[in-house]
Amino acid sequence: MGTNSIAAGIGRLGIRQLVKQQPGSNSVSQCHLPRINREWLLSVALVASAALYRPLVLWAANAWHLSSPQKILLIGLALAAIGVVLTWITAAIGSRPLAGAGAVALVILVLSHWHSFGQPYPLLAAVIAVGFILHWLSPGARQVIAIVLIAVFGVAPLVQVLSAHLFRQDRYTMVDLEARADATPTGTVEDVLVVIVDGYPSIEFARHRFGHQPTELVANLTANGFVVEEVAWSQFTRSALTVGSLMELQPVVEDDPPAPDGTLLPLYEIIRGDNLVAASLRSAGYEYHHIESGWDGGTCGPVDVCIPGPQIDETVWNLGVFSAARDWIARTHGNHFVAGSLNTVERLVELEEIFDDGQRDYVFAHLLLPHDPVVVDSDCNIRWPRESTKYDAAGDFEKFREQLACTDRLISEVAALAGQNTAVLITAD
Repeated sequence: MGTNSIAAGIGRLGIRQLVKQQPGSNSVSQCHLPRINREWLLSVALVASAALYRPLVLWAANAWHLSSPQKILLIGLALAAIGVVLTWITAAIGSRPLAGAGAVALVILVLSHWHSFGQPYPLLAAVIAVGFILHWLSPGARQVIAIVLIAVFGVAPLVQVLSAHLFRQDRYTMVDLEARADATPTGTVEDVLVVIVDGYPSIEFARHRFGHQPTELVANLTANGFVVEEVAWSQFTRSALTVGSLMELQPVVEDDPPAPDGTLLPLYEIIRGDNLVAASLRSAGYEYHHIESGWDGGTCGPVDVCIPGPQIDETVWNLGVFSAARDWIARTHGNHFVAGSLNTVERLVELEEIFDDGQRDYVFAHLLLPHDPVVVDSDCNIRWPRESTKYDAAGDFEKFREQLACTDRLISEVAALAGQNTAVLITAD
């Protein structure tokens, strides 16, 4: 007795290759569960392995402090679904399923790492040719090759993620932090706004080092009642340490280490909302509004109101930075620093109505500009094509001065939002 396809009446569109009836059955009405065709099962697994390879590697590299892997995993699954459809199409026009899946999987890998290759186009042509080679191999040979590729691009990254969660458990060495205690409102400050400006130099350093004259910014801030310090020093050399110390009102480490000596999760937890400033204000009746900056360290933790960041955040940017989509992302969004900063200002403008409304509110925001790379001009328009990526490229600070001018505009816009009874702190990190 031969094996009859349950899709015999559907036509030649490849469905019949996916499932087979149990041997001996000659009628769809018989109660035999279909068994999955091994070649199609391996095809789906191979395409999924290629599509999820980059997201899993990124997750493994940031296993202990990544806020959430869901977004990058969903992107990988969507790419896998497209790959399976393409494999089904190649099978429908006469290709062996594994041959089409092999070509599709390798194309996905090349496109995901497009900018990692010096000459990607010849490589792309080569991997497509691999599909034709696989078509003429024996079924056993195709399956062996597929199993090897699945092990390399699917199983190995899963092992990386698992081992990263099991063995990267050392917490960042920190000092004992101040104990949380309830606070009592004084009644003189209705709202509190804290804005971190990432990488902005002190006023004096901006003038002497970069030739930037923030005269208009200082005038705007002074007119709005701000006290502007000419000279300021950062406590540490990294945002996680500096912002964490600011929110705890004390240094979180004794010395500025040359490199992180453990997972950054304890520092990120502070920045995400589990800190002395937020706890004190919330205990005094302030509602905590946290604007996600686009930096993964600034996602929402234990807050009252979480305001989402941009779609192009740090995790999505790092997922696509080597892919064929990188230039499109950079041309339309700049990078996650720019997307996050513009989104933060828009969200702050939307929150203007909560100031001086008779309710106590605490708002935390983090502008990721003027942090390099230099990708915007003085009007905050995306610079394309990018002529430099570092503000000190060839000792030329002109483009960084333009990025500083863009940031000055954003700071002035934010400063004008504060109400009459709002305490505002705008500081760099």
